[in-house]
Amino acid sequence: MNRLSRRALIKSVLAVSPLALLSPFFQNLLLKLYGQGFKAAPAEMKTYVMFNMFGAPARWMFDNCLRPNGDDDIIRHKTIFTGFVDDGGGHYDVMNTPVEYATIPYKDYHVPRMWSSNVYFRGAPVPMTGLLEHMLSIRGAKQSIDAHPTGNVKQICVHKGEVSISGLAAGLSSRPIPALCLGATPASSAFLSENPRAVQLEVPYVNSSPSHNPLHFLARSFLPDRASAIHLPEGYDPIADYERLMDKYTTIIKENRARCPIAGVNDKPLRVKEFANRDREALMQELKRFVSDSGDFLLEHDYSALLAKAEIGWQDSLQKQFALAEFAVLHKLSSSIILAPPAGRENYLSQLTSANYFATDGVKLKQEDGLWKVDLAGSKRTEGTTHVNFDSHVLGSFLGNVAPAYYWHSFSACLMEFVQTLKDHSTPEYDYFDNVVIHLASEFERAVPAGDGESVHLKDANPTSLLSGMVKGYRAIGNIRVESQYPQNNCTMGEAAPLQELSGQPLLCDHVLSSITTVLGGRALSARHPSVLRVENGEIKTDLGRPKNIRA
Repeated sequence: MNRLSRRALIKSVLAVSPLALLSPFFQNLLLKLYGQGFKAAPAEMKTYVMFNMFGAPARWMFDNCLRPNGDDDIIRHKTIFTGFVDDGGGHYDVMNTPVEYATIPYKDYHVPRMWSSNVYFRGAPVPMTGLLEHMLSIRGAKQSIDAHPTGNVKQICVHKGEVSISGLAAGLSSRPIPALCLGATPASSAFLSENPRAVQLEVPYVNSSPSHNPLHFLARSFLPDRASAIHLPEGYDPIADYERLMDKYTTIIKENRARCPIAGVNDKPLRVKEFANRDREALMQELKRFVSDSGDFLLEHDYSALLAKAEIGWQDSLQKQFALAEFAVLHKLSSSIILAPPAGRENYLSQLTSANYFATDGVKLKQEDGLWKVDLAGSKRTEGTTHVNFDSHVLGSFLGNVAPAYYWHSFSACLMEFVQTLKDHSTPEYDYFDNVVIHLASEFERAVPAGDGESVHLKDANPTSLLSGMVKGYRAIGNIRVESQYPQNNCTMGEAAPLQELSGQPLLCDHVLSSITTVLGGRALSARHPSVLRVENGEIKTDLGRPKNIRA
């Protein structure tokens, strides 16, 4: 892949900003001063790439391992599961098939069952566990913040108004754009650097260019008469290159939906034989499991067909995030790259279109053969489209439960491609993957109240995963409580528990922030909360022991 010159990229950014109105003399002066401001900076940090999942998607099916040693003590809840139980019937009757929190062994750990799935990678199914080779998961981090905006800010800085991870990296950057973010979340808006010359460029999902291509925003002026002022290497078209990346990641998502089922979730058809129960109230309670994010009942007999047509994310947002991440990292465009949802909160699944929507007050029941059944013919049926959001407060519903698996499986396939691309482009002089830290972040885990079809915020359980070439083999750290402190439901949900290595105190998000900036090669972000990670001979290590589940 050809590389853009630093000057060309800076001029491209100037061309699409208000600074484009400056005369060429002042633009050149600004370029000169801008470059000088970063030449004298100390050694640069490694490249920071954050996938910011604002909305707090459930992660116990992905990287919040509740039973990492295989035999850890847990208190089960039917909403917190990793798959349906195989009853030998050739399909999952999602009305009657039980669910389980099942894990599979992977080297020295046990990981959620979906990791036994394959992903379709460069023409063939490969084990999804290949992604774990360079992954470090931190569970049981406490932040004591029960609000999406402030919790999301906490993923990037100790307090809003203080230096952020992105700002620390940008302040030492000599890259054309010190900090770059796609979309806007509270975390990206909390950018603050110690270097007054460090700036963050916000790239909108929606702009006036064809297909809302963010590379048009970066490499083309909105003022046609200034387009000639932008100089790119001969024969290189960044717009076409970005479109190629978009096509690549779109194909990855589609191929994985079509070719690689998710173990325990859609490796068998998802069906409902009959919506029936001997007790009327029990049936109404069971129907809560089939409520949509819109609050209506979605009563299908074949959910496999419905889910097969759904989109991952919203308007190709996942593809855009990975395409821009790959472009920006390989071109050494920025030292901090935050990939955020397009409109506040992301969807796991969207465009779930069905002719079997029933308003809550439109569902009618009937008695037949000694059972209470849904009277489909007598109920008020409508056609509609819904989605399942990261911030799904009906996570206990059937759709809310299976949607995370679909999303994390597609996300993992894209992440595997991104990681391998960084390896492919590395040279003896510069290893891209060793010089990047990928941060998977959201504001907290989900909590499940006593009732079905519900979920709320769990502020004291904040799972974090880091991926880098500096991680040599999968590692999980952090203690969690077996018994929940959540008042309405005593089950294991990943809440922070004391660590002997921290003098009996729990791990805090502040420790996680300091750990990230330390492995990036900077100072600990929080002076009061030191890093629990360190880098020795190019490898991330920790003094924390094996993760434990602790009864209070």
